[in-house]
Amino acid sequence: MTQYHRLKRKRLSDLIVDEGLADKEVVLAALHEQQSSGDLLTTIMLAAQECDAFDLARVIVEQYQIPFFELSLSSGNKELVKEFPAELLHAARIFPLERFGDHVTFVCQEIPSADVHKQLKEYVKGSVLVFAGLARDIEEKLHEFAPYQRAEQIAPIERVEPVMDPEEAARDREWQSLFDTANESVMSEMDIVEPE
Repeated sequence: MTQYHRLKRKRLSDLIVDEGLADKEVVLAALHEQQSSGDLLTTIMLAAQECDAFDLARVIVEQYQIPFFELSLSSGNKELVKEFPAELLHAARIFPLERFGDHVTFVCQEIPSADVHKQLKEYVKGSVLVFAGLARDIEEKLHEFAPYQRAEQIAPIERVEPVMDPEEAARDREWQSLFDTANESVMSEMDIVEPE
């Protein structure tokens, strides 16, 4: 079983409701908007300020058991990014991180759809491996490495440095611990995952 097939077990919209990140009515409205706009559910939820980017990343890491990658700390790989259409990267909100032989790792704000996965496979001979990342970091890297304008460009997600009180800082440390644990688990599994 490939990493991608393991990831598509439960819909993100259900996870958002189950985890208490947003009410069912809010998620249903976002899904309705998604049908008309074609944007990602997470993009719609973040633009409407219905969810926190850290909470979304945490849910994706915990529920899909994929590692978290702090993309803001990466210098990026301009040559790798050029191998993929900017339109695809922006639409999917996915950033190519590194190539390992025939395999390519990506940082995404939500798990790519089957259609996006299929499109990525046109450019990747081996496996498409994904890490969870923060939407604003992905947005910034895409604008830096793969500029793309469309008729109705999505407004960039504003980067606001949070001011944390001690309780929030402790909660962030707990999340980082969860990310690290999930990361270790997935990295050990990757050794036995066979490429498609």
